[in-house]
Amino acid sequence: MLIIACLSITIRKPKRPQAEETRKTVQILGILRERDYLLGLIAGILICFPLFFPAVYIQLYSVTKGLPATFSFYSVGFQLLLTTLACGLVINELQLTILNASSILGRVIFSILAARYGNIETVVVTVFGLGATLFGLLGVSSVASEVVVIFILGLFLGGVSALQPSVYANTAKSQPHELGARLGIPSLAATIPCLIRPPIDGAFLTDKFQWWRPIVFVGILTMLGGVLYLSILLWPVKGNSGAVTASVTCPSDGGSLEEKEDGDGQPGNP
Repeated sequence: MLIIACLSITIRKPKRPQAEETRKTVQILGILRERDYLLGLIAGILICFPLFFPAVYIQLYSVTKGLPATFSFYSVGFQLLLTTLACGLVINELQLTILNASSILGRVIFSILAARYGNIETVVVTVFGLGATLFGLLGVSSVASEVVVIFILGLFLGGVSALQPSVYANTAKSQPHELGARLGIPSLAATIPCLIRPPIDGAFLTDKFQWWRPIVFVGILTMLGGVLYLSILLWPVKGNSGAVTASVTCPSDGGSLEEKEDGDGQPGNP
């Protein structure tokens, strides 16, 4: 897939910057003062805690629950699942494959839904869906139930991973020169939860394998992230950075009339 991606890339020389564009600078503090961006940043940090919890612990979780060990080490392959079912064999070789394969489907499906129904709306659905499915791990008692939960987890994990960067990119509608900074800040911030997450999860788990503790922990953090994304959707900031001002020349008096457009390019009131 990486080879296909590399072969699909074309080189495009950037347009020559205008004189005024060369003087534009990125105001990091100004970006962090934007409410929607800051809420999205905090939500992204919270979601980083549970984002890779299934991939790290799902095999150990299966073994300690008494599920077949061979299933635990292959619980990442959906293709293997289909092959096993087709052959009528016992489902004992699956798991990370299921998780990764369904994650690919989630990236594609939720990206299509985001293009139709809206990015932030789809992000809210995927984050809450991820949180609910994480809590669903508490009810796993058989191979069949774990296959279902892992598959759904992969779908939502893929959707969240694919759509989160676009939340930050959309805040730079009228400031395209800030796009790199708006994407880079969350990437830098995500290193902190990715570094401290495993020992925290392990401390909750303990050597007695009390799974409900880390599962509830990551589930609550995911739901909190969903609440922050939902607040961006329900209470948008008036006069956000996506507003664009256009100057229209009036031929009658030679003056100019300012007309505002919103972030979607729709004309507003003069």
